[in-house]
Amino acid sequence: MVTKQKHIIGKPNLTNLNREKSCRVLAQLEGNGLSLSIGTITDGLQRLLPYFIPIYDAIVEKSVAAKHRHADETGWKVFETIEGKHNNKWFLWIFHNKETVVYKMSPTRSSNVLIEYFRKEHSGGTLNVDRYGAYKVIAKSGLFILAFCWAYVRRDYLEHAKAYPEQESWALSWVEKIGNLYYINNKRITYKEKSLDFQRQDAALKEAISTMQNELNQQCADTALLPSAKKLLVSLHKHWEGLIVFVVHPEIPMDNNTAERGLRNSVLGRKNYYGSGAVWAAELAACLYTLFETLKLWKLNENAWLLNYFYECALLGGKPPEDITSFLPWEMSEHQRELLSKPPSYESSE
Repeated sequence: MVTKQKHIIGKPNLTNLNREKSCRVLAQLEGNGLSLSIGTITDGLQRLLPYFIPIYDAIVEKSVAAKHRHADETGWKVFETIEGKHNNKWFLWIFHNKETVVYKMSPTRSSNVLIEYFRKEHSGGTLNVDRYGAYKVIAKSGLFILAFCWAYVRRDYLEHAKAYPEQESWALSWVEKIGNLYYINNKRITYKEKSLDFQRQDAALKEAISTMQNELNQQCADTALLPSAKKLLVSLHKHWEGLIVFVVHPEIPMDNNTAERGLRNSVLGRKNYYGSGAVWAAELAACLYTLFETLKLWKLNENAWLLNYFYECALLGGKPPEDITSFLPWEMSEHQRELLSKPPSYESSE
């Protein structure tokens, strides 16, 4: 990605589908009175990337220093021929916490992406994830505590109920058990820790967890269960320690829905434009996703932020500012954030 890595810029290899989409967008703009060529748009967008890199890098630094994050990844197409890579399948990763949302574009889905992103000096903390193996690799290295997703477990049993109608009641009984954990925990976290109400719900949650674990152990030993059902129980047992992190740490969510929701817009977007025509375009997409979603977390208006940022760049002769502190939401004063939370006002030149 763009952070402290060599940019791989080569000759774009756009597919006919990408070109068709680009022409369609340009046709819509022309219908509204703005006539532009593909080359003009492409060149203009490529020139924007260096302006956003300092902001992106600062958001990444804030992200990797956090103690809790959500992480996920999804496929992304990059239609550029890269030496040593035999397909155009890349991956868009997301790292989401309370203060930042970072998107990282990578040609691989391996654990090296995570190791490179977090680095040893930022080890520690908790990562909400699904059960993908790359996360388990970095957990073994001691970088993180993994908190696995109960929503995925619940989905397993729902799918089993549909696939095996004769075992529907068995599968749905586990869905009900998981729902009960959510119910108790949602009540628990509404109270302040150390309060009497919290302690009551905490005790109820621990009892429910203990009961579920006992039943899990008993059913794992049941030789009459179908292999497909036993597979679900074995997986639940295997990931148990990561699934109950939230019990001891109430601040840790039970699922990874935050990261999944964070990828939703990009997934919808790629269905319309099929990915990126070049590596620089993929990096720009990741930069802008990162910037806009982080601004949204802080309830800042993207247009107001962009207007202020590019005005500063213009004053500096078309260069990004060396000191970007005033443009980082967590460094702004309350007054600055209030001003940038509103849409910009445009004064008439007449």
